[in-house]
Amino acid sequence: KLLTNLIHQYAPQTIVIAGGYHATLYEEDILKYSNFDLAIAGNGEEGLTEILKQIKQFGKWDKELFLANFKKQQSTSPISGLIYRDGELVKSNSRDNNRSIPNITPDYPLENNKTRVHILLESIGCPWNACNFCVHNKFVPVYHSRKVSDIVNEIKEMISQGIGLFRFAGSDTPPRYGSTIAEGILEAKLNVEYTMGCRAVKNCKDEQVYDETVLNFEKLIQSGLRGIFMGGETGNDTVNHEIMNKGIIAEDILYTIKAVRQAEHNVKQKITVSLAFIYPTPLAENVSLTEVFDDNIALITQSQPDSVMVTPPGPFKNTKWYCESDEYGFDLSEDIIPRTMEYEYVLYKPLDMWDEIPFSLKNMDFKEMLSESQRLRKFIESNLKIPTD
Repeated sequence: KLLTNLIHQYAPQTIVIAGGYHATLYEEDILKYSNFDLAIAGNGEEGLTEILKQIKQFGKWDKELFLANFKKQQSTSPISGLIYRDGELVKSNSRDNNRSIPNITPDYPLENNKTRVHILLESIGCPWNACNFCVHNKFVPVYHSRKVSDIVNEIKEMISQGIGLFRFAGSDTPPRYGSTIAEGILEAKLNVEYTMGCRAVKNCKDEQVYDETVLNFEKLIQSGLRGIFMGGETGNDTVNHEIMNKGIIAEDILYTIKAVRQAEHNVKQKITVSLAFIYPTPLAENVSLTEVFDDNIALITQSQPDSVMVTPPGPFKNTKWYCESDEYGFDLSEDIIPRTMEYEYVLYKPLDMWDEIPFSLKNMDFKEMLSESQRLRKFIESNLKIPTD
């Protein structure tokens, strides 16, 4: 917003367009609470291309006149996901969510000081897509995985630019799908290292499921996997089912990590497992916060991840926790949207240094939630000797 003010001051004929997660999640609110001229929710590249095409055809440039004509055209030729002002109103066009992943690779020139880690989009959306606290289904309602040949070609292109470190950016790379990517990497004899997000495998305690998961992770590790990030959320199965709708139980998390460790042992290559928790949480009936705390510690003790991430609960816009906040015990202030839009999440900063934010959970205000979250963090670090965040 500061940068946009400066652009409006020094280059007033310049249109400033917002995009990314904020525009996609907050939609009309992005213009309601900011000074951007336009915004695009979802995939912005196609919309930007169309805007540039119309600018090129416009003739002698006048920003206000262009925007006035441009807004009129949205009723007959709408740009997918466009958000714009029409007088005092903020309007948005519907988004085309039936999208595939384009095969576009960036060019990192040698003089660019960017850290040489490539963010590789191997999938978009989430195959589960139903957690009550999560916004992924708002960004991409349908899960799409990418063709292995396209992924391998992108890796080859990045290697030619001197990049061998990758982060698979999909919210979840199921081990079965991951192993097919691994096969492609191994067949192409590519020397890379990468990390990925991974949900726990349902029913992983079952011998057949467990053995398949071990084999999948063996291939992944052999092809360069060096770290996984797994959302555990809580060790309490009742809370995971009724409050989180996570679709897995603590046993699934435990045995998935066991499978990773078995694969790690078989291949003789260490990988890092980071397990994430939301704490404190809204509580199911007849479940106390003490029980959730103890169940979290029990799961961490049994699974022995290499690191643990602990974050307080956030009823973000469009999640079930937000839309049905009363049912989950959240009390949200009227200005919760502009405050969360501008909130600085610095997960490696001690939680007691985070700013106040206007919502509460049952009898806990946000600072008390942060304090309780920090209590779990400190216990994990001091008693279990496992680093956090």
